[in-house]
Amino acid sequence: MPDRPEPRRIPGNADRRPANPVRDAPGAGEAEGPVLLQAAEAIEHTVEDRGRRIRALEARLAERDRLGMALRERITERALYATWLESEVARREDRLGELARELEGRSAELARFRADVAAMQASRTWKAVATVGRLVDRARSAARAMRGLPARVVRGKARPIGGTPGIGGEPRGDRLPEAPLRDDRPPEEGPRRSAVEPSRPRRDRNAILTLIPPRVEPYDEWLRNNAWNAARRTEAERDLGRLTSKPVISVVVAAAGETVAELRETLASIREQVYPERDVILVGGSTSAPASMAGRARARGAADGDGFEALRAAASEATGEYLVVLDGRTRLAPDALLEIARAATVGDEPAMLVFGDEDRVDAEGRRFGPRFRPGWSPELLLATPAIGRVFAVRRSDYEAVGGLRPEFGEAWPYDLALRLAERPGRVARVPRVLWHVSADREGPDPVEAASARTIGLAARAVSEALGRRGIEARVCQPGWASRQRFPAFELEFPDRGPRAAVLIPSKDRVDLLRRCVASVRERTTYRDFEIVILDNGSVEPETLEYLDGLGEGCRVLRIENEGGRFNYARLHNKAITLLGDEFEFVVLLNNDTEVRRGEWLSQLVGYGGMEGVGAVGARLLYGDGRIQHAGMLTDLHDGLPGHAFKSSPWWDAGDQRLARLPRNLSAVTAACMLVRRSTFLELGGFDERRFAVGYNDVDFCLRLLERGLRCVYAPKAELLHFEGATRGTEDDPTEASAFRTAWGHRSDPYHHPALSRGDERLGISTRRAGPIAWPGGRPARVLIALDQLDATGAGQLARGLAEGVRGRGLVEVEVLARGVGPIADRLRDEGVRVTIARDREEDLLDRLSRGDLDLLHVVGLGEADAIEAARSIGLPTIWTIREAVDFRDAFSGLGAHEARGAIGAFSAAYRVVFPAWGVRRPFHPVESRWNFEVVREAPRPIADPPTRLEARRRLGLAAGSAVVACVHESDDRGAEDFVVAASELIRSGRELSAVVLAPEGMLRSLAREEAVRSMPDRFRLISGADDPGAALAASDLLVIAQRRDPAPAAIALGRAFGAPMAVAEVPGVEEFVRPGRSALLFGAGDVGGIRGTVATLLDDEGLRARISQASRVRSGEPDGFEAMVRSYERLYLEAVAVGTGRGMPGFGWEREAA
Repeated sequence: MPDRPEPRRIPGNADRRPANPVRDAPGAGEAEGPVLLQAAEAIEHTVEDRGRRIRALEARLAERDRLGMALRERITERALYATWLESEVARREDRLGELARELEGRSAELARFRADVAAMQASRTWKAVATVGRLVDRARSAARAMRGLPARVVRGKARPIGGTPGIGGEPRGDRLPEAPLRDDRPPEEGPRRSAVEPSRPRRDRNAILTLIPPRVEPYDEWLRNNAWNAARRTEAERDLGRLTSKPVISVVVAAAGETVAELRETLASIREQVYPERDVILVGGSTSAPASMAGRARARGAADGDGFEALRAAASEATGEYLVVLDGRTRLAPDALLEIARAATVGDEPAMLVFGDEDRVDAEGRRFGPRFRPGWSPELLLATPAIGRVFAVRRSDYEAVGGLRPEFGEAWPYDLALRLAERPGRVARVPRVLWHVSADREGPDPVEAASARTIGLAARAVSEALGRRGIEARVCQPGWASRQRFPAFELEFPDRGPRAAVLIPSKDRVDLLRRCVASVRERTTYRDFEIVILDNGSVEPETLEYLDGLGEGCRVLRIENEGGRFNYARLHNKAITLLGDEFEFVVLLNNDTEVRRGEWLSQLVGYGGMEGVGAVGARLLYGDGRIQHAGMLTDLHDGLPGHAFKSSPWWDAGDQRLARLPRNLSAVTAACMLVRRSTFLELGGFDERRFAVGYNDVDFCLRLLERGLRCVYAPKAELLHFEGATRGTEDDPTEASAFRTAWGHRSDPYHHPALSRGDERLGISTRRAGPIAWPGGRPARVLIALDQLDATGAGQLARGLAEGVRGRGLVEVEVLARGVGPIADRLRDEGVRVTIARDREEDLLDRLSRGDLDLLHVVGLGEADAIEAARSIGLPTIWTIREAVDFRDAFSGLGAHEARGAIGAFSAAYRVVFPAWGVRRPFHPVESRWNFEVVREAPRPIADPPTRLEARRRLGLAAGSAVVACVHESDDRGAEDFVVAASELIRSGRELSAVVLAPEGMLRSLAREEAVRSMPDRFRLISGADDPGAALAASDLLVIAQRRDPAPAAIALGRAFGAPMAVAEVPGVEEFVRPGRSALLFGAGDVGGIRGTVATLLDDEGLRARISQASRVRSGEPDGFEAMVRSYERLYLEAVAVGTGRGMPGFGWEREAA
C-alpha cells in the first residue's frame, strides 16, 4: 500500500514565526515538555488563587448583603417603633386635652358652686338658721353623752360616742356598726360643712377597691383547676380500661449533670405512671446515682464524653413499640405515658410521632412557664424545635430514619424530628402538660436558651433538611433570636423563580392605589412578577389617568360589578380565570397596603413552592405599628375567625414567639395571600354566593385544609395594612351566619384548648380542660339559688336551665328562692323540686348541710352571701350576674365585713358568668382569679306559634291596627317608660295597641297607671311567665325598654320572630343587635326616645322590613337555647370535677362531656 502523501502546507502567518534560538537550538525538543508542565502548573496555581480570591470576595459580598439586610431590618424596626411612639404620643396628647377640658369644666362648676355657697352663707336667714342649728347640735350631743355614760362607767373603759358607721353610713340594728373602709385620698377642698348639716361620714365608692385581693397568675389558676386529684386519677383509670391496644413504651433516661434529687424525682415520676406497659433504661445512672434509684429500670453506664453514643446504644436496646428519651431534669406527669398511648393508638393508623405540652418547675416544686403547643406544623418545625426536646417516636420509624445522630450533640432531638417530618405518617399532638422541666425562674431557660454550638448544629440540621427536600434557601438566625440565645431560624429564598401575578383590586381611591403600587415596584426584591390592577368600575378622572399611565410591568383588568353590588369573591374568581398559564402563582393584595420589607414576595413564593403548601399569608401591621394579622384562628368570637396577636405591639413576639415565627395555621387573610393559580381554580375559587365580601378567604383556606394542603404564615413578608380604608370594616351578618353554619362546629387545631377563645392575644383560659367525667350512677345535683321565682330574667334563666338539662342524664336541678311566683308553679309542673325559703339564710344553710348536693349555682348580684355559705362547707359554686351595674355602687351600702364577703365571692366561685361582655366589663377590677365567663342567654324555643290573625284574635286586638309589644324581664321601671310613651302616641291620634309582657309585680304596678286605666282597650298586660308566642306573633314591632340589663333572651325572642326592634341602649346590647340594622336604639329611661323610635318604625314600612330581615339573619347564630344549656351544663360538670379536688372518689365515672 503506497505511503500517504504529506499534506500540502499553505504558507501563512502561522509559518512566519520569528527565529527563537532557544527553541531552535539542538536539544530544545527534549526540554520543552518540562517547561510546559511547569507553565501549566503555574497557571493552575494562579487559577486556584484567583478562585480563592473570588470565593473570598463572594463571601465578603454575601456578608455585606447579610449585614445590609440586618441593617435594613433594624431600620424597619426603628421606623415602626418611631411610628408607634408617634401614635402613642398623639393618643396621650388627645387624652391630656380631654382631661384639660374636663378640668376646666369642673373648675368653672366649682367656682359657680362656691359663689352660690358664699351668697347663701352671707344671707341673714342662713346666719339665723346656723345659730339655731349649733344650739340644737350641742343639746343632742349632751343628751347622747349622758345616755352613754352609765354603760361606759360599768365597762370600765370609754367607748366612742355614737359608734362607727359602715360603708353606707348607717348603723345596723342593736349591733355595733362596723368600721368604715379607709379612704386614703386627701380631702377635697370645698365649702365648710354647715352646722345644721347632719354629721355623717362621706361615702367613698372607691373605698371597696382596697378589699380586692391581688390578681393571681393565670397559669397558677389553671393549675388549680387542672390539678392531678382523685377525679383526674379516676378519669385516667377509666381511659386506661378503654384502650383496645396498649403498646409498650420505652423510656430512656439520660442522666448527666443533674443533681441526685432531680434524678430521683424523674425516676419517681416514671414509677408513678398510671400506664403500666413501660420499659425503662437509665443511661449513666450507675455513675450519677445509686443503682437502687433505678428501681425496675435497666442501668447502662456511659463513659465521659461518650454520652450521646451511650444514648444511641440504649435506644437501640429498647424493646417498646414507642420510644421516649428524657434527661434527668425532666419529670413526667402521672398520666403522660397513658396520654401518649391513647394518642398513638387512636384511629386506624398508629402514630409515627407524639408530642405534648410542657412547663417548668422550680426548686420548691412550683410550676410555671407553660408551653401550650399548637397543632402539628411542619413549617414551624423548620423555624424552631417546635415540639420540644421530649416526644414519643414509633421505634420502627426511628430506625427507618437512622435513629439518633450523635454528631448533632444537644441538637439531636431537633435533627431527629426534622427527619421524621419527611416521612409519611400520622403526627399526634396531646394538648396536655406531659412533662415538667426543672428550671430557675430568674435564670435562662434550660431548653430554649441554647449555646452557640447547639444553635449552629440546629441550623445545620435545618440546612440538611432543606437539601433533602430540594428547597433552595439559606438558613440564618434573626437578630432578636440571637440576642435571646433562642434557636430560631429564618429562610432566605432566592429573588428569581416562578412567575407571580400580584392582583390589586381597586375602585377610585387613587391615593391608596398609588402608594400600594409604588411600594411594590420600588421595594420588592423578587424579579419575576407582574402587577395586575383589578379596576372595579373607577370613574374619577385622576384614577383613570393614573391607570392609563402605569406603563411596563403593570396591566389593568376592568371588571364591573354584576347587578351593581360589590362582590370581592366574584371579582377575583373572574380575574384569576382570565390570567394565562404563564403565572404559576397569584398574590391577592389589598390596595390599602404598603410593602415594608423588600423580601416579602420572595418569602411568599418560597414557602408557596414547598410541597403540600396551599396558601401563604403575610405579617400585616396597622399604620401605628400594632399587629393586624399574624395568621388567623377560626374558633374565636363565638365561632367566628379572628386574627392571632391582633393589636399587640409590633415588637411583641407573643406566646412562644409565634408572632415572629413562620408556622401553619388554619387560615390567612386575603389582604395579602399567595396561592397557586392551578390550586385556586381546582377548588373553584372563592365562594361568591355565600361569602361575597367577608369570610371568603377563611372559607377557602379551610377547604384547602380539607384537601390535605397547609396554610403558612410568613412573618418576613411584612406590609402595612390600613384596614377598612377602602370599604370599611363592618361585616355582613348574613355572611357571618353562613360561616357559623358551615364551619362553626370546627375546633381549630392551631388554637390550643387551654387558651382563651375571647382573647386574640391568646391568653390562658383557666377553665378545666379536656373531657369531664362525673358520677355515672346518678346525675350531678345542682341547686339554683335566687331571689324571686317570677318572670324576671333570673327566674326565666332558672326555669330554662332546669327544663333544659332534664332528660339528658347528666345534671339534675332543684331551685331555692325567697319569693314565690308563677315560675315556681311551672317548674313544679315539670317535676322540678322548688323550695320557697321563709328565712333565706337559715333555709339555705339547712339545704346545703344535707350533703347530697354537688354544686350551688347562685343567680343575682345580691346573693353573694350564698357563695360564702357554700365555701364554708367546701361546695363548689357558679355565680351568674345579670345586672349591668358598677359593683362599687352596688356594694357601697354594705359594712366592711359584708363588703369583704361580697368581694371574696368573686374569687370563691369556680366561674362568674355574665350574659354579655358589656355586663362583664365593669366587674373586671374584681376578677382576681381569671374566672369570668360570658354565656349568652336565650329563651326556650316556642313550638307552633300562632299566625298573626289567630294571635290578634286571642288577644282581642283589631286586625288592622298597629300593635307594639314590650317584653320586660327586669324589676326596673322600663315597662312604665314604655306605657307612658305608648299612651302619648295613642293620644296623638294613632291607631295603636300596646302589649306588655312583664313580671307579675310590674303588671300590678302598670295596672294602676292612669293611661292603662283610662284606655283599657288599648293595653294588654300579660304575665311574662306565659307563652309569649301570641303577643309577638300579633305585633308589628317589639320594644325592649329595660334600663339596666341588655335582655338577651327578649332580643332572641324578637329575632326568632323576625320582629323589627327598638331597644334601650344599655351596656352589652350591641353584642346582640346591630344598631341601625337589626334594631334601632334609644336612651335607657328616655320616654321621648321610645316615642320617637316607635313612631319612626311605624311610619316607615321599608325600614321595618329591612330591620326585620336583618333580625332574622342574626337568628341563625349559634347562641340559642341549646347552646346556653350546653354551656352551663359543661360549667356545672367542670366545677364539680374541680370542686375542692377531693370530691366523689366513691362514684363510678362513665360519661364524657362534649
